[in-house]
Amino acid sequence: DPLALPWVHSNAWPALQQIVDGFRKGPGLDIYIDQEGLLHAGNANTQYTWMDAQVHGHPVTPRHGCAVELNALWYNTLEFVQELREKFGEADKETKRENDLLRTMRNAFFSRFFIPTPHGGYLGDVWRDGWLDRSIRPNQIFAVSLPYSILAEQHFIGVWRTVKENLLTPFGLRTLAPSDASFKSRYEGGPNERDASYHQGTVWPWLLGHYTDCLVRATWAVEQEIHDLLNTVAPLLSEHLLQAGIGSLSEVFDAAPPYRPNGCIAQAWSVAECLRMLMTARKKAPGVYANFETRLKQKLLKPSDDTAGQGRVVETLG
Repeated sequence: DPLALPWVHSNAWPALQQIVDGFRKGPGLDIYIDQEGLLHAGNANTQYTWMDAQVHGHPVTPRHGCAVELNALWYNTLEFVQELREKFGEADKETKRENDLLRTMRNAFFSRFFIPTPHGGYLGDVWRDGWLDRSIRPNQIFAVSLPYSILAEQHFIGVWRTVKENLLTPFGLRTLAPSDASFKSRYEGGPNERDASYHQGTVWPWLLGHYTDCLVRATWAVEQEIHDLLNTVAPLLSEHLLQAGIGSLSEVFDAAPPYRPNGCIAQAWSVAECLRMLMTARKKAPGVYANFETRLKQKLLKPSDDTAGQGRVVETLG
């Protein structure tokens, strides 16, 4: 919004530049930028990403080093700063140098993370000390879903297909492919047992927002794929609204049928990102979305022992 630019320049612009400068100088806590521009964070005893579960003080899913989504976010930040610099008329001789650094960073990211396959390839999860964790996890979608992608467009479809085929469920994305030896199909037991499976397969609905963005950018058959996605996640937006936290979405689900809900019974980021998924679907495939919404309301209004409760849920959808 051009009308907001003066406010952004006065209030947000100095802070954005300080953030970028701070990361490049090294804020401590084992966070630094390497010579190729990639972001490293943490050590074997820390968990700095959203996959932060620990058991007996040790990370369940060690992700120190170059995490794929942190570098996608870092690159997105740098590109956004570059765009603002041009809008504010502050482009100078440093701009070309910055563009060269971004090009180097994209090349390094591809070289370190991309894993070619017969079906197009996907992105590994963490790179450190010359070793790549090749686990199939949902974190790779951020390299496609963000406004400024660090990945070349021709590789979008491989990432999306890999995630769709290995991680998509009716209730969100698995955090690890079922073919992985570390995969946990159930989120159950005491605190340590639950934490041990928290990001080792367990399904998270909040990832559906970025998955939808990834889908839209990766495929030409947007309407058909949105149709298929909405049909896939219909149980999350119908039956589940009458379980756990009535009228809301749970934090996590088991990674295998029947995908039992667990964790918080009403999780804000589950709700927010699933609403964003629906908003994207309505914008990109309005006819498909309208048909889905009609069918969903009819399903929720079917006679049952809790007709009144279903009616309240339909009001929240409307």
